[in-house]
Amino acid sequence: MKRLVLHIFVFLVFITVNAQVLTPMGSGLPVSPEKIATNKDNLMVAYTNLSNEIELQMWNGDFWQKLPSPNLPKVGTSSNGFYQIIDLIAFEGNTYLLTGYKTKLDPNAINQIIKWDGSTWTDVPSTFIHTSTTIDKLFIQNGILKCVGKFSQGSNSFNILKLLGNNWIPEGNSITSLSSDGFNSISFANNQLIATGKFTTPISANVTLAIWDGAAWKAAEYPPFLGQNISLGEYGNTTVVYGKSKFSSESVKRNVKGVWQDMSQGLENYTIGNIAQFAEVHQHLFAVGDFVNKASNKASNLMVYDGSIWSETNLNLSEIEQLHSWKNSVLISGDFSDNARLNGIGQVLLDKALIVARVYNDLNNNCTKDSNEPWMANYPLKSSKYLGDLITDVNGQLYFPTELETHTVNAANYNYYEATCPDVEVNATEYKTYYGTALGVKLKSDIYDGVITAIDDRSYKALNGETRNAKIIVHNIGSLPIINAKIILNLSGGLGSFTSTKPYDTY
Repeated sequence: MKRLVLHIFVFLVFITVNAQVLTPMGSGLPVSPEKIATNKDNLMVAYTNLSNEIELQMWNGDFWQKLPSPNLPKVGTSSNGFYQIIDLIAFEGNTYLLTGYKTKLDPNAINQIIKWDGSTWTDVPSTFIHTSTTIDKLFIQNGILKCVGKFSQGSNSFNILKLLGNNWIPEGNSITSLSSDGFNSISFANNQLIATGKFTTPISANVTLAIWDGAAWKAAEYPPFLGQNISLGEYGNTTVVYGKSKFSSESVKRNVKGVWQDMSQGLENYTIGNIAQFAEVHQHLFAVGDFVNKASNKASNLMVYDGSIWSETNLNLSEIEQLHSWKNSVLISGDFSDNARLNGIGQVLLDKALIVARVYNDLNNNCTKDSNEPWMANYPLKSSKYLGDLITDVNGQLYFPTELETHTVNAANYNYYEATCPDVEVNATEYKTYYGTALGVKLKSDIYDGVITAIDDRSYKALNGETRNAKIIVHNIGSLPIINAKIILNLSGGLGSFTSTKPYDTY
């Protein structure tokens, strides 16, 4: 769901048993992504922009690149129901976007699955998809893309479709024979699909946990919770369930070789309103929900399980939309911003501290940031423990992940600018974020000089066949005006061989 960030959230640090920092990805996104998928080495996100249109962007490891907008209805409520982004998945190099109405008010309303092949959007048409009563999730089983929902053909009903070629084919039985039946949360682990919701079988009309084994649906023989099985996730290649029962205080269990085992240690100290989602990284399981500490009455929306006990994280984020396990990290999306690059999405690091430093133009040479003194973009810093390039971004800010060690940092002398502040020592003793390092620089007087740069104005990477523009940047780096100058650009190899090695906006 689209949300507009109306104010800046301050990230507070709490000292806990488990420590984490949230690092930016490029300049972030305009709004919080609602769905995240991994396509090979690229990350794909889908979100609703401020005009209620569906947009997608791709993260290539350095930059976000906006894809051409698909031709879809606007997100929102109509007489058909609430149209929304439902799921996003990568399969065989393509990205599939599922949109529609989780619950239709008009049976003639159309649900859709469209495919991005790297250059264009195409519909993957199917009467089953278009006329589905509900449509809930895409997943991959045995190398085949499948879809979960409530589908029908004549008097026959199904809950699974599989994509063969360009055709969606129904398979298996239905476990949602009543109109009130439906899916709540769906997890796929160990080649088995497990779903929570309300289901009907020949022997019961009140099933809350169902299993799809690849051929048929069945009720879980020994459900982990006799009351409600609410949400699902994966941990250590096993399925995790959050639920409630009148007969037990346990709240989270995992399925180990067919046996549901308690993994609620630590959660007995919290009143749990809900757990909406799980995500795993480095044997740690994150849970998004509503948690209130019974002793302190402190509310949290993110907890982490370290293999033995649950505890609060030190990430205090006002709104969290999605968790997504990606490579060796967890991504968090939500309505948060640090007024620089941490916008809408960030990457959690478990074993790093984070130093945040900024450089400003110290016009009066007093080592104090005044309101009329601008931040310095693309400015180098130096550190006693780091030999690589430390360059501020377009906001004059640098995010620097580090081991637990002491850094002596300052702005470098660069392009006739000199540091106006003494060296700053940052002693990173905990895995947390260290804010507050602001470093001044001032331009020397009586300097004539300039620099001319020919650059790609977006990044130093491009999609195959993509047309890109170059900019000629003329920058007076001296302290005195340059007049009567002439610029001549010679490209002996022609524009076809014109490449850049570093973007002007350094990230």
